[in-house]
Amino acid sequence: MQLGMIGLGRMGASMVRRLVRAGHQCVAYDRLASAVATLERDGAIGAASLSDLAARVTTPRVIWLMVPAAVVDQALDELGKRWRGVGAKVVKARRRFEQHLGEHGDGIAGPKWRVPG
Repeated sequence: MQLGMIGLGRMGASMVRRLVRAGHQCVAYDRLASAVATLERDGAIGAASLSDLAARVTTPRVIWLMVPAAVVDQALDELGKRWRGVGAKVVKARRRFEQHLGEHGDGIAGPKWRVPG
């Protein structure tokens, strides 16, 4: 399985490491290039920008957002520009373990549903 991870803080980086160790392919992006470089050394595929991440993730496109709520819309807008009309699954993780899974962005919009947890 391939997964794109946006946000490589403690939680995002730990998730990428575990997924890579389990044999999954992770395309990783963070606004801090040093965070991306660290995970590249651990076996992830680094992305230099949101557009680069969007270009590297193959179908079926699955992106996990592990970012502050204030930048979620910006990330979704950027991904929507790249994937207009092709569809993508996006997982948004928030504090207090609230998760919303659905299809988002301009041209990749659809229903949202809550993941129990």
